[in-house]
Amino acid sequence: MTNIEILGVKVSKVGYKQSLFEIDQMLKDQKKHQIVTTNSEFILNAQGNKEFLNALNSADLSIPDGFGVLYAAKYLRDVNELKRGFLFPVKSFLLGINIGILGFLNPSSLDVLNERVTGTDLMLKIFDFYREKGISVYLVGTSYQTKVESARNALSLLQERFPLIKFVGSCSGRYQKEDGSFNFVPIQDVINKIDSDIKVSGLKSVDFCFVAFGQVKQELWIKENIRRLPFKVMMGVGGAFDFITGRRKRAPKFLQERGLELFFRPFSELSNGKLAFERLGRVLSAFPYFPLLVYFRSLMKK
Repeated sequence: MTNIEILGVKVSKVGYKQSLFEIDQMLKDQKKHQIVTTNSEFILNAQGNKEFLNALNSADLSIPDGFGVLYAAKYLRDVNELKRGFLFPVKSFLLGINIGILGFLNPSSLDVLNERVTGTDLMLKIFDFYREKGISVYLVGTSYQTKVESARNALSLLQERFPLIKFVGSCSGRYQKEDGSFNFVPIQDVINKIDSDIKVSGLKSVDFCFVAFGQVKQELWIKENIRRLPFKVMMGVGGAFDFITGRRKRAPKFLQERGLELFFRPFSELSNGKLAFERLGRVLSAFPYFPLLVYFRSLMKK
């Protein structure tokens, strides 16, 4: 497996097939492994957060979860082939426009990274890949004011869909307070709940743990606690549990295939003005801020 670097952040050159191969290798050794789902927002957040940058770059697998990452990888490779000179800023800008248009019309032209690998889809493909092999899985999610426990609700649906996989249990590692903000459950309480569930299952350790706290928070939580937890492979999956339970809707397939899923999300949250506004801010960071930052950084490179 090879990696590239985008604005100082490691991204693995993998598609779904190679991701599953790498994950299978992780299960065969005696080490603990973290997988991160790197998209343009991750890369932007890492610019001013050294702790988060370290979590991303120390991960064993950094999947390209977002078309912005695919566009940036293509641009950064091709811009290096341009001759630097007086017209370099214009030529590189036009190159970026050209890559953007061609990538939208034909996503396969974004050929530096193999394909977009989303965290939600990779998690489900892991379950498909191992559906006959008897792996064990644990889910850690969020408890909301509405009494919804994202991990527990997702667990019951996944058990029905993948009956041969051993879903050991679930817990909430984060909870919503009365003012709408979130706090983390003390880690020792989380460990006690996990240990109790594993003891009931009769296992000594669990193959996979998927954590859904939202970006940055889940990666830092895993990085900080992975050595204390009895899991072989840990991965942050953002809103995956909410997608599985139907609490949130994913964009239609044709929008996903053109890299427009992020633009759909503010409109899917119109009933919650605060959340819709937050989603809109994330859209603006992904476009135009991220491609412009990649462009200007390429001008500074000697």
